[in-house]
Amino acid sequence: MPVAIRGLVAGLIGSLLLAVLMLLTAGLAIAPRLDTVRLLSAASADLFATTSTRAVGWLLFFVIGAVWGLLFAWIQHRLPGQSAAVRGMLFSLFLWGVMMIVFMPVAGAGWFGLDAGAAAPVITLAGHLLFGAVMGLCFKALGRS
Repeated sequence: MPVAIRGLVAGLIGSLLLAVLMLLTAGLAIAPRLDTVRLLSAASADLFATTSTRAVGWLLFFVIGAVWGLLFAWIQHRLPGQSAAVRGMLFSLFLWGVMMIVFMPVAGAGWFGLDAGAAAPVITLAGHLLFGAVMGLCFKALGRS
């Protein structure tokens, strides 16, 4: 399987697992003000002057996950760490930082998403690390013949 396809698929699988966890935490009201899909939808509506819908938010969520997987595929061999999971987590730690200082303020959630609650940075960090580990492991597994 080509490296780019492995990255896209690994990013989608990581995103799918993260989506399930996001739905579970929403159902349990663990962080009721932290709704990444709503933030994505609102940011895209502002950026493109369109109507904000959850479908657009979910589509963007998976597209972004696939793109991150593609980027990971291209740079993973340069990342430190002996295991694919560790390399994926290091990569996702960088993504989390970008999300906290660029996306969250743009989406109206403030620096580090603190306008969505004090737990937002911790919850999003855990989610990103899980995404990275799963993405890294899937990327490696998809490369086996």
